[in-house]
Amino acid sequence: MKKLLQIDAKKTHFFFIGSILILCVGFFIISCGSEISPQLKIQDKDRGPYAIDFTDCRGTSCQVLVLMNDEIAAYNRIDDRPLTVEAWVKLKPTSTSPETGAIMGRISTITGGAALYIKDDVPKFRIINRDWSDPAITTGTPYTVSSNVSLTDVWTHIAGVLSNTVHSHPSTTSCALNVGNQTPHLDMHVDGVFTGCATTGSQFATSPDSELFTSMGVGVWGDVSGADIEGITSKTPFNGIVDEVRMWGVERTSTEINACMKRELSSDGDCDSTIPASGLVGYMRFNEGQGLSTGDRAGLGSGGKFFLNPDCSSHEWEAGWSTDTPF
Repeated sequence: MKKLLQIDAKKTHFFFIGSILILCVGFFIISCGSEISPQLKIQDKDRGPYAIDFTDCRGTSCQVLVLMNDEIAAYNRIDDRPLTVEAWVKLKPTSTSPETGAIMGRISTITGGAALYIKDDVPKFRIINRDWSDPAITTGTPYTVSSNVSLTDVWTHIAGVLSNTVHSHPSTTSCALNVGNQTPHLDMHVDGVFTGCATTGSQFATSPDSELFTSMGVGVWGDVSGADIEGITSKTPFNGIVDEVRMWGVERTSTEINACMKRELSSDGDCDSTIPASGLVGYMRFNEGQGLSTGDRAGLGSGGKFFLNPDCSSHEWEAGWSTDTPF
């Protein structure tokens, strides 16, 4: 009888330890995700107004790569819908040459996407549409709108809009009169003022449907495989500071852009960030002020990780936080 009691005690002991191990493994899988669907858990911290200075970089180029799991990427699909991409930018020229670089992009030159960038000091917004109905077409068609205003070393708000409504444009811009009658078409706003438009041939963007392109990049394209857009690749450094990056799956009007561009978004009021009602699909506020990551304030659970190298394979970027902010 004594031996039987010892055996039962051992069984109970092993069962208890095994249960703990199973719980720990389960917690690890849920918290960290898998290789197929990575999840980056970002702790929500707010240390006051901060921005990201991409000139504080000791590598070829630095970037904030916003990682998305499958569920978030599905919600963030940008095909067949209006879009608005906003950011505050301040150039920090390193030479007398005009500045060129990526502000924000979730784009592939092969499959599609959208990007906000600067070419020779001029802000631009581009979408790419891929015609999947024709097997002979192996790349996407780009459509780009440019501003008639050049950026300098002062804080400037830029908003690119893929509009799906018919509206008139100010006669003072170089925008063709018939573009506003097309749906969809591209509009550009600088500091809340309309500065340009362009046709898309009545095409929306197509989503960058690949594991490589489910991420969104700030300071570089979300495509780490080397997309080249007007000479800008994942190795092109961005010489400037970026703050308040917002991506919407809806068209923001000029009135809405002006009302909220000098304010942080909140969960109520005119500058509502509540999803899905607001249409907000990505919001980098950069108020953590320290560390190697930043949270997505759109509330989708994704977050941004700071990397020093374009291939994200070796060094993390430990600097870049700046108290120089637009408001």
